[in-house]
Formats: sequence, C-alpha cells, structure tokens
Amino acid sequence: MTAPTVEKAATIVENQIAANDPTLPPAALEKTDRTVVTPIIKDAMGQTLPADQQKVDVYKINLRKDHRIKVGATVLDDKVYESIGYEQIELKPWHICAGKIYREQL
Repeated sequence: MTAPTVEKAATIVENQIAANDPTLPPAALEKTDRTVVTPIIKDAMGQTLPADQQKVDVYKINLRKDHRIKVGATVLDDKVYESIGYEQIELKPWHICAGKIYREQL
C-alpha cells in the first residue's frame, strides 16, 4: 500500500479492517477482543526510519476470560463444607473440612 504518510496508511488499514476488506491478509481480519493498528516510524534505538522502511503493524489481542475463582458452602449430613474452586474450562473444587483440604475430581 502507498500513502502520503505512515499515519495515513494506519488509518487506511483501520478502515479496511472495519470493512472486512478481502485484500488484507486473513490474520488481520480475525475476530479478536482487541485490534491495535500502529504506525512504525522509529527503530528500536529511537531513530527515525527511512520512508521506505516505515510500516504499519497490526496486533490482534485475545483477553483471557477462561479463569474464575468460585467460593461457596455445601451442607451434607448437618456438616458445613466450605468450597473454593478455580475454574479454567472445568471446575476443580477444593473442600476444607476440619482443617484438611480435599480435592474432588469431577
């Protein structure tokens, strides 16, 4: 792509992503939680790059939503069991009874 400035090119890419432009690589069109389009005009040392080396990068970010901590209580035969669970796809509860921790396999 050619544009007068790399910042203008970044704006064009943002609009193409929003419009699902098929001329973009499939990775740029993937559905993710966040998309960052950023112009790269400086190198790692902070020096301005020549115009032919400036580019636009697209970062696709998926947030980790599969972690949960669950707390509850269970009453069995007049006994109260506190339950603490950590969930990552499946619930893995831990039961505390008389100071001992028991892990229950589901």
